[in-house]
Amino acid sequence: MSFKGHFAPRMLLLAYLLLPNGVDSRGTVINDINVRGNKDMLPNLGRGYSLSSGGLFGTCVDTEEAVETTYDYRLDGIYIHAQSTAASDIEALSNSVSYYWINEKVQAAYAVRSSNHFIVLQMVIDKYYTTMADDQGALGDNILFMIKNRDYLEFVVTCGPTYIRSQRKSSEFVVIMEHEWDDQDYSYFYNLINADLNGFTAGSNIDNGPDFSGASTFAAYSSFFIQCASFGLDIDDAGPFIVPTYDDLLPVLEDAFAAATANPDTGMIRSLEVVPWTSHLEFQYAADLQRRMFVNEDGGAMRVVPPMMKHFNFMSNTEHIQVVMGLMYGMIGAVNKLIECSTILWKQDLKTLQHSWVRNSNYKLHTDPAWAAAVPTIVAGNFTLGPTEGDVIQGARLKHLLDAEISGNADGDYLQQRVIRQTRGYIDNYITPCFTNFYMEDTKLFTHNWMDLSTCNNLLCQMPDTVWDSSTRNCTLDGMGDWTTLTGNYCPPEFVPSVHLEGLFSSTTDGVSFGSGDAAWTF
Repeated sequence: MSFKGHFAPRMLLLAYLLLPNGVDSRGTVINDINVRGNKDMLPNLGRGYSLSSGGLFGTCVDTEEAVETTYDYRLDGIYIHAQSTAASDIEALSNSVSYYWINEKVQAAYAVRSSNHFIVLQMVIDKYYTTMADDQGALGDNILFMIKNRDYLEFVVTCGPTYIRSQRKSSEFVVIMEHEWDDQDYSYFYNLINADLNGFTAGSNIDNGPDFSGASTFAAYSSFFIQCASFGLDIDDAGPFIVPTYDDLLPVLEDAFAAATANPDTGMIRSLEVVPWTSHLEFQYAADLQRRMFVNEDGGAMRVVPPMMKHFNFMSNTEHIQVVMGLMYGMIGAVNKLIECSTILWKQDLKTLQHSWVRNSNYKLHTDPAWAAAVPTIVAGNFTLGPTEGDVIQGARLKHLLDAEISGNADGDYLQQRVIRQTRGYIDNYITPCFTNFYMEDTKLFTHNWMDLSTCNNLLCQMPDTVWDSSTRNCTLDGMGDWTTLTGNYCPPEFVPSVHLEGLFSSTTDGVSFGSGDAAWTF
């Protein structure tokens, strides 16, 4: 990776300097796709959070007390009468957690039959906000001891730069009615359902809905299929949520509404409000942030650090620490995945590697004959990916590319050795000197800023895809290489035998070369 001219890096560096320090005591709302509807996260109140990486940390605040949640409710409906307009019709629901499920079901149905129509009903219960009361949320005893003992670096590693003060959640229930109607009939039935549901949404008592008896006119049509899905409902109050006929729609909607509103703590995450630890009153007093500090640097004049600068420095430094640690963890994780994958590949016999595709974890396996003739020849010293190898790859090719054997290389003959050396170089030459500032002098998190420390302010070492270059003794933005794409797509390897590859390659003994014209590379 390289920059042309000066404008691009200056703009990138300016953005980098501004973003981590954009949080203040008013809080920052996070509602991106990594938070919204992410079932792999558990962002409970009082848990640490990093704005730069989106990573979660330990729960360092007692959150037994919280401000009561408020509810909003709506019932939306859309009609989809043509495959050509389906995507734009569904886009009206794109701000919901259930959007992807609705789009997947409708598109899958159109792939089978393009003449169907759909009515989509979406019930949304918006719960805002579950939040900590300002006079509650005490720091845990172990955390408080850590701060008073001035173990600030350990505190940052444990609790992160900010913590979650509020959550916004939603519960959703979706009904998709798929039918095969004539074009002249669809508007009549859409208007019928719309009129029926007006009694459900406008009635002051949800239990007194309209009478749906006699609405079985749908049975006269060739196809009427109903699907339901729930998101973030209270499981203790959840019903079967099955709508076998149109007559059952209202009771199921009532059960879903009850399950969605029964417990304010349930629901899918819509957004988070995070605030820096410097805004937490108990933390301020434990860390003595309300007092100014005096710093005597190199025997010169005393420098005064007012409380506001202590707040700013701590916020900036802690986010910087998480940026660097995130890069380090990413490097270590990538190296571990490479080692795991290479170990499995080296255990396979030659026949398995030659006669098998490796399944791509991101896609279904492509039709075998279409790719059989596209296997690049293995040539010693050539580790360039073929045009299709980001999607499908032969086992022998994957091993060749991940070995990346270069005899006599100063940093190691094999790729594993070289990336381990890169990772160690980054830790030894950048992370260790930078973090030593804050570990040896614990107050530096408050009195200094990483941008003013020569061992920390190398911005190249904080950018994505940075690696340590032993020849220049500096970080470079060349990235870790194509091998990270390969390990991301194919590791751990799952081998898929191929009769077509078996016809292209023959291997009877170890040491036989791969393919034709590649005798220079053997096991």
